[in-house]
Amino acid sequence: MSDDNLPSRRRFFTGRIHGERPVWRQVPTTGVNPNDVMWGVWCNGPDHMLIVGDGGAIHRLRDGEWRSEDSGVKEPLHCVVGFADGTALAVGWMGVVVHRDATAWHRVGGGIVDPITKRYAQSRANMPLFGLWASSPADVWAVGDEGRVCRFDGTGWHEIDCPTDVHLRAVLRCPDGTLIVAGAQGTVLTLHNGEWTRMRTGTTSHLTGLHADSDGTVYAVGGQFNVRRNGFAGSLLRLRGGTWSALSSDEPLPRLRAVDRVDDAVLAVGDYGTVARVEGDRIVTERIDTRRDLYALAAAGGNRAICAGDGGVIIERTIVSATALPSLEVDAVPGGRASPWEEVNGCPTDRVLWSVWGDDGHLFAVGDEGAIASFDANRWLAHTAPSPLHLHGVWGRRADQVYAAGDFGTVIEFDGSRWREIHRLGVDVSAVAVAGFGPHDLFVVGDEGLILRSDGVGFERVDAKTRDALYALWGHDSDHVLAVGDFGAILRWNGREWSKFSAGTEAFLYGVCGRALDDIVVVGLSGTTAHFDGRRWSRRVTGTTADLLGVATLDDTRWIAVGTRGTALVWDGNAWIEEDTGTDASLRAVWVARDGTAYAVGDGGVVRRRLP
Repeated sequence: MSDDNLPSRRRFFTGRIHGERPVWRQVPTTGVNPNDVMWGVWCNGPDHMLIVGDGGAIHRLRDGEWRSEDSGVKEPLHCVVGFADGTALAVGWMGVVVHRDATAWHRVGGGIVDPITKRYAQSRANMPLFGLWASSPADVWAVGDEGRVCRFDGTGWHEIDCPTDVHLRAVLRCPDGTLIVAGAQGTVLTLHNGEWTRMRTGTTSHLTGLHADSDGTVYAVGGQFNVRRNGFAGSLLRLRGGTWSALSSDEPLPRLRAVDRVDDAVLAVGDYGTVARVEGDRIVTERIDTRRDLYALAAAGGNRAICAGDGGVIIERTIVSATALPSLEVDAVPGGRASPWEEVNGCPTDRVLWSVWGDDGHLFAVGDEGAIASFDANRWLAHTAPSPLHLHGVWGRRADQVYAAGDFGTVIEFDGSRWREIHRLGVDVSAVAVAGFGPHDLFVVGDEGLILRSDGVGFERVDAKTRDALYALWGHDSDHVLAVGDFGAILRWNGREWSKFSAGTEAFLYGVCGRALDDIVVVGLSGTTAHFDGRRWSRRVTGTTADLLGVATLDDTRWIAVGTRGTALVWDGNAWIEEDTGTDASLRAVWVARDGTAYAVGDGGVVRRRLP
């Protein structure tokens, strides 16, 4: 008998006999808040695991039982590592660092509050941390916002100068001792013998996960919003022989978040419950019965792994017989509610519509390939754009003074009879949103931190102090403007300059709207919403994993948000209530008329109307 026919221990654990194969199934736990996001996972075999997440949550598996532990902090924790002596470290929002000794967790860094203002102090120590790697309790590295790199050497934390100010999200040390950090805009840097070197990755994707094999091969994962694809595109890169290359997939991948080697396979997890596996130079996917976004992954010994993500979900990869595979219940959309939504027929385009704005009696929607449509007294009209460039944002002062923004930083204007181009940046940077806040002030934001301002004469590029993509604008007046975007970015304009304004989330933010300076809502990735009351931001649970792409005020007390998979939510003053829109198409934007009628537009030229 050949060795290939022997039921070896290795073949048993890799599931290659008796029809066995790996499956993913939900882990039964207690004490996990289903409204929390689990951001980080660490494993030391199948019987010792740590998971961290929102609100300082820490959950430990020991001796076959999950227990919640008090971290001593309320800030979200993004990643965690443990050590053989039972101690552990976790890092998170506002630079928080917590350490577990033999008995309990203690805050040892970050989260510094100004004793006078009672708010977080403007300090480098308060810069959020997102990536963590350690070889021992005396060799710990962490990375975070604005190129922050710091190291714990067993006695204290030390800030390390790094030649970048982009947001860093992952760090590890290779077998040859080289330190690698990765982050936004495809950034990868190495530190060897005290010298930093920037590597060419061939991508502008935001990289959020790293893994190094024992032979020095390195994998990086991430993603970036792709306008032409109408969603996020995932990236999985491999470093061999000093060169990065992107692996290809037979099907489009959503954004990937974390990567690790699990036995003889390299796995990555990401949005919508995606599990990707490297096979040679290609990527295949494994079936997993959840649509929750997955943020963390760790090998748990043999062919086992553990991953965690949105909605407090914790899922393990294990081996079972192919004839006895349990299935998980996929998240369902609540039904049985009467729908206030109806279809608006006759839209003259089947292109993706990215934005909508209206004046009394007039509605304008813009989209891909220069698509422009207006709706007036129950009649649709197709407009001719100056060029077939994709248009992503529209806003007007009145029906005969409307502006739209799109690819190459282009801005076009409608005077009531025709559209004309009034600005083009000339580089491949998309303008995504446009809005005005005074008789002459017009703002445009977009990719790579693009901000343009017009005084009525011409456009000037304004320093945004960020390279993050910006997706939406809202302003109270020309001296009080907000822009939101990647990694929870919120920028605030005070009439002179832009400054950062944190909502306490790393989730990408796609929409912002307000009634006043002390009544503002932002929406974004995986059902993220937060409200600002003039003093602080508060997260609000939506119960959906859909990305929320637009938000508007429905009336004096209610908000309305729309998003992917035809999602529409209404805030009734106490909770977000999901409504049936009658479509599965992604809804990209929403606008509300004075009489309370809401219009939502999206993929395939879909237009839906919500009656007051």
